[in-house]
Amino acid sequence: MSARTAIVIATLVTAAAGKALADGDAAAGRALAEDQCARCHVVSESSGMGIESTPSFRLLVGLPDWKARFQTFYARRPHIPFVLVRGRAPRPDVPANIVPFEIEPEDIENLIAFAGTIAAEASE
Repeated sequence: MSARTAIVIATLVTAAAGKALADGDAAAGRALAEDQCARCHVVSESSGMGIESTPSFRLLVGLPDWKARFQTFYARRPHIPFVLVRGRAPRPDVPANIVPFEIEPEDIENLIAFAGTIAAEASE
């Protein structure tokens, strides 16, 4: 399956689940982002980590399709081999280049809720 197909399927599955973006727990999303995402992304001004060439969460929420990007981040490069979503098959054809970690499906909603707080702050 191509990465584009995986993104389309992930988007459809998320939409079919009928969950509103506000259903997530922003505090839990922030904790997960600071624990795992900050390995590469600047998550918040207080996290101060990240890789210089990787977009920050603030930059990502400034994109018109940021919600779709956060809904499907685990199916997008470079996340595919190291973000494992419980209940979804890993991609054995793509080797992990950093230590993988596993998240629950609801963690995705939590990350979206946290990203929504960043987007709201940026629009003020």
